[in-house]
Amino acid sequence: MDLKQIQSIVAAGESETVEFKNSTAPIPRAGEALCGFLNGDDGLVLIGVSPDGRIVGQEVADTTQQDIARMLDRFEPPSPVETRLVPVPGSTKSVFVLQAPRIAAARPFTCDGRPYHRVGTMTSRMPQERYESLLLDRAHARRRWENQAAVGVHLVDLDHEEILRTREAAIRHRRISAGTSTEVGDILDRLGLRRDGVITQAAQMLYGTRFPPDYPQGRLKLGRLSGHFVEGRIESEDRLPVPPDALREVLLNAVMHRDCAQPGGNVAIAVFDDRIDISSIGDLPAGIKAEMLSGPHPSVLRNPLIAETFHRTGAVEAWGRGTNRVLRSASGGASRRRASRRRAAHWSWRSPRWSDLPRRSPGRSPRKSPRKSWRS
Repeated sequence: MDLKQIQSIVAAGESETVEFKNSTAPIPRAGEALCGFLNGDDGLVLIGVSPDGRIVGQEVADTTQQDIARMLDRFEPPSPVETRLVPVPGSTKSVFVLQAPRIAAARPFTCDGRPYHRVGTMTSRMPQERYESLLLDRAHARRRWENQAAVGVHLVDLDHEEILRTREAAIRHRRISAGTSTEVGDILDRLGLRRDGVITQAAQMLYGTRFPPDYPQGRLKLGRLSGHFVEGRIESEDRLPVPPDALREVLLNAVMHRDCAQPGGNVAIAVFDDRIDISSIGDLPAGIKAEMLSGPHPSVLRNPLIAETFHRTGAVEAWGRGTNRVLRSASGGASRRRASRRRAAHWSWRSPRWSDLPRRSPGRSPRKSPRKSWRS
């Protein structure tokens, strides 16, 4: 970064990602601002720029640099802040540029044992609920259930034919190289499902041949149950009551995003006389609310290894659009916004009742797909 770039930043003024400090005297406040940037997207602290936007510079002395180093040492986890000196022409002073990069996997950061976040041009203490949520996200990113070793599971215990079919499908969809080895161990390594020769629990869930008693959550429960019967009509029906694409998408989401760490985290399918219920164990990721699922929303993967394997085979085309595709498919092409609900950490999808389905009339084609609704 040079003086011209600093002048451009200063001209835009302070913001959610930029803060000015006249000197190193308020160095603790600079640390809090940097902490807020680290817990957000990124940000810059410019020391040697007055609050009104004048580049005044700061004398560069050993004590100044020691003060900055001590301030950065008070960060936990260790601070990845980058420090630069940009000389101010015509003087012995420089502007200290402290840049906080975006490292989402390491959040939350604390300064002097306290977490901060940025709201507009202000830095404030982070709410406890947000801090705890970020702690859970960090733990999940590094120590997920799926990337732990599958104790007692060896290569011979996995379905080799299914692993080879995954390789073929992934090559067909150009999501792994055609030169990928046909050795099942090498394929697992390529998919991130084996680490240092150790089978992960993600590999067991995807290709395991023995589940009980150690992996009861790997089972898929399917039940045909009696339920409410709506007066029917004696006429032919040449399509499935539930749009196949919607049903397939819901099943894929239930399998990929369930909470595998729960022994009872199996997916359950209940087929009633007038509907289908699909339930899965697992709460929504932090930052995702139920009402967001019917519109654009970020994709946060609970089990990235499992989800990526499905993606490579072509079963999943893109992230973050599954629920939108279900809504479009189940509403005849128009996405109908409706708030989803949950009960504790248990989610379920209910198909439309058969009585809600449009029927074929003489001389008219049926609608492509029926309505759908979410329930918990």
